[in-house]
Amino acid sequence: MKAKDVLEHFLSRAKWVDRSKTVDRIIAGDREKEVKTCLIMWIPGMDSIAEAARRRVDMIVCHEPTFWEHFDD
Repeated sequence: MKAKDVLEHFLSRAKWVDRSKTVDRIIAGDREKEVKTCLIMWIPGMDSIAEAARRRVDMIVCHEPTFWEHFDD
């Protein structure tokens, strides 16, 4: 499954999400990357991101904004 497919999987199950206004998107990386492992986290802290890199995780999905600003402008 590609990264863009993972995003689409989640969005397709969230019928309440307004896709024109959602902040749910791929912030960094290649949308076409094959994803075999995914790490889910609440806050994208440096320690968690470093651990994901150490474990060679393909994709990180987090709840809070990546750069601590809701829309990541």
